[in-house]
Amino acid sequence: GETTPSRVILTTFTERAAEEFRQKARGTLVAKGLHERAAELDSAMIGTVHSVALRYIRKYWYLLGLGAEVKAMPEEDTERYIAATLSSVATPEDMRVFGTYVERLGIKPLMSSVPEYDFWKEDVRSVIEKAETFSVDSLEDSRAASLKLFGEMFPDAASGDPDREMQRDVMDRVYRIAGEWRARFDAYKKEHDLVSFNDMERLFIRLLGMPQVREDIASSVDYVFVDEFQDSNPTQVRIFDALSEIVGKGSFWVGDPKQAIYDFRGCDTTLTTAVTSIVEHRAERKEEGFGYRVLPDSYRSDPHLVELVNKAFVPVFDGVLSKDKVRLDPTRKAELPADVPNAFHWDLTGQAKEGSNRLSYAKDVLWKAVAAQVYKIVQGKHRITTVIDKDTKKARPVRPGDIAVLCRTKKDCDAVSAELRALGLQVSRETGADASSREVSLLLAVLNYFIGKSSLLDAELAYLVEDASVEYILKEGDSVRELPVFSRLDALRDRLRGKPVSYVVDSVITELDLDNLVYKWDGGLRRLQVLESVKAMAASYESECLQRSEASTLGGFIGFLSSNPVPVGRDIQEGGVNVLTYHSSKGLEWNVVILCSLESDDLNQKDFLKHAYIGVNECRLTAPTEENVYSDYVIRYIPRFLPSPNSSLPAGMPEALTAQTDCDDRMEQVRGQISRLLYVGATRARDYLVTVSTKTKGTRWLDTLGLKADFDYKSPEGPCHVWGDMAPMSYLEHIAPDAVPAQDVEDTYCTVRPNASPSPGIPKYVTPSGDGHVEGEGYLGATQVCPAEGELARRITVSGKVDAYDEFGTCIHDILAAYRPGDDGWNLAVAQRTVESFGFQENLRAPSEIVRAADDLFAFLERTYGKAAVVRHELPFMHATPSGQVVTGEMDLVWETEGGCVLVDFKNYPGYDDVLDPQSKFYVGKYAPQMKCYREALRVAEKTVLDTLVFYAVQGRCIRLPE
Repeated sequence: GETTPSRVILTTFTERAAEEFRQKARGTLVAKGLHERAAELDSAMIGTVHSVALRYIRKYWYLLGLGAEVKAMPEEDTERYIAATLSSVATPEDMRVFGTYVERLGIKPLMSSVPEYDFWKEDVRSVIEKAETFSVDSLEDSRAASLKLFGEMFPDAASGDPDREMQRDVMDRVYRIAGEWRARFDAYKKEHDLVSFNDMERLFIRLLGMPQVREDIASSVDYVFVDEFQDSNPTQVRIFDALSEIVGKGSFWVGDPKQAIYDFRGCDTTLTTAVTSIVEHRAERKEEGFGYRVLPDSYRSDPHLVELVNKAFVPVFDGVLSKDKVRLDPTRKAELPADVPNAFHWDLTGQAKEGSNRLSYAKDVLWKAVAAQVYKIVQGKHRITTVIDKDTKKARPVRPGDIAVLCRTKKDCDAVSAELRALGLQVSRETGADASSREVSLLLAVLNYFIGKSSLLDAELAYLVEDASVEYILKEGDSVRELPVFSRLDALRDRLRGKPVSYVVDSVITELDLDNLVYKWDGGLRRLQVLESVKAMAASYESECLQRSEASTLGGFIGFLSSNPVPVGRDIQEGGVNVLTYHSSKGLEWNVVILCSLESDDLNQKDFLKHAYIGVNECRLTAPTEENVYSDYVIRYIPRFLPSPNSSLPAGMPEALTAQTDCDDRMEQVRGQISRLLYVGATRARDYLVTVSTKTKGTRWLDTLGLKADFDYKSPEGPCHVWGDMAPMSYLEHIAPDAVPAQDVEDTYCTVRPNASPSPGIPKYVTPSGDGHVEGEGYLGATQVCPAEGELARRITVSGKVDAYDEFGTCIHDILAAYRPGDDGWNLAVAQRTVESFGFQENLRAPSEIVRAADDLFAFLERTYGKAAVVRHELPFMHATPSGQVVTGEMDLVWETEGGCVLVDFKNYPGYDDVLDPQSKFYVGKYAPQMKCYREALRVAEKTVLDTLVFYAVQGRCIRLPE
């Protein structure tokens, strides 16, 4: 009765968590008969700090100099804006310098021979993101700090070494581009009344300093509650601090410092830990308004697992957290079979190499072995057979969805998922792809080849498309260009030159048969989904360029695709074995958790120093104290100079870096990060916790934290120490990849190859829109279907003489291809820009008439054939005719209803009567073979073809071609 939901501010880390809290609170209030209070929860200020901030920003927009219709800019839109606009800020001279730098120093990604020309984009993005997160307005101090570190890393830099001069030049250019981009971004947001997530935090801080806003909050809010405080960034801590000073009755911050794992997102664990300590010390001094309480109860895990975690992590966090802040008290009872251990350790015995007695402990072998063990569990052939159901609290057989496999990287998640699927197991995981995914790398290689990015792409294309072995590529060298794929690429590049980006991407995927190629790779179904998502991204990229009044280019899309993840959705279905990263597992739980990637060694000096001092890093200028909690930051940047991520630092540099005043602090920060990440992984398990290792790499992650194992690959199966000699023992099992028989996988993908050869003089490979002749006979009996008899056609007005009629037709065709039903603003903008880009303003003085023609066509199709379930523009296809010709091209429009498809081809001949005259050279029936190919291609895809139409846009009419 002290307050009501409407007088509370509660912030959570995610909107999902906010909704869960709202639902639980509603249930509690309803159970107590407080129905009116429960109804208030719908309008209560419960959400992320950004949603709370936005409500006040929209309320007090006039105090901030914003527009009244201020809108939030989603993070994904900000990411896409960065990817799409970075290249426009860099000058040609910048690009020349970056390219020369990469080639001079031989900078390449890991396991690649292709120079990393776009390294600067990732560096600029990182500078921008960290500057925004840590509220660094000017980059001048950051540049000065970087130059100071640069001089200490390269003491001979002042002697005029050209490599060092160029490196310093790259540094200056990256800072300049980042600063100019931020200025452009601010102008763009102001023009469109947008605020980013970082803007929301900074603007909310400004509001909390204004008397009018403080009085409003003080009179309307009693309590502030903060969930997941440990994951706060510096600006968010300032917000919570300011709110706590304002509200009338109290502020409660809840967090677990052992689960602060989002440092890479800008969360400042040093600050949140310091603030927590300050509050605790003030509470110990019994200062008014300060209190501190530890919540030790564990409701999730079996008591044996709770004991393991306690014994393992109390020493890990020693010196950072007191024992009472680490130990958990189990609330569950021991309900599992007493003869089955709660903790297992799987150690890979290796796999014999072909023709050798030596064993392989490679990662691919490990993933096969882990998948085999999971298969045994699901089949009831492992000691883990029973789990305790979370809802019923009763024992039941283990199911695939009860199991989670945790890895450090998405690449490892992909690999283990593929092995699980190969054994017939369903996999459930949040998926996406990026430039490192094989299918995305393939598409990027093709697109880069089109714009002549690098001759080194020849080897990559030969490897990906022709499946040429590395040995073959190295042996043949430049002669790989003689492989068939390159002649096909050259012809395709010439034909697609000047076409819209989405058109190029669709055509590349279809005409190179990439669907068929990637389907044959491991995880083929998911790879097909990735290619479909890339097509959608190409259309999205074009749309965003249009909104910004910028040209969409192939090079721009390459940068866009390289910088943005490809959304794919949830893999296969719910109920499968869960595969995800440690970071993604936070807040979740499973009955059986398998911890992989324990060979990781983040604290080895070689890798630690490179990560801590090369690239982009935020640097705190002062340590937080009770008198001065908050600090300013600089964003330090040292451009990459090592040829590969695995390259060693130059002689003398490790000593120079370890002598840095912040080196010990950075080492402790990394140690804290990996301690907390391992803790999160270990505490996801309800019933069983499994660790995994190999002979060659062991459990370095645990070793680094002082958790020494007492077994090796020769140890017999049985109890062993994995989590240190103070923790309960795990049960050692030696695992192998051949523990499960191979599963038969049905090949569901089929391609049709022509056996015959076309008639003499007729080309084998043709495109309907090109010069090639599609073999076959024309139709007789074509009839007009729209407009109906007696109705007047609405023609497109063509003024003056058209000199280049092919280009004129392409202009109208491109407008029709981009048409979006009901989106008048988009359609007219596209029409006007397309007419201008082709230079036909004098001939097509009313581009709106082309849009009107598309309106008429779509209205006719819906009226005649029914509403479309899917409308496909420029649908690429490849079809082998009975005569042996291979026809490739695009179907202009496919109107797909529940009952079947209507094929529409666009023609732009301005004449009228002669298109229905069989004696005329413009007779529509001559397109019969082309349309027959379209129909047959759709039928092979198991589509029903309802009708075949030719739409003469200038004439404003449709002609039906019978079969």
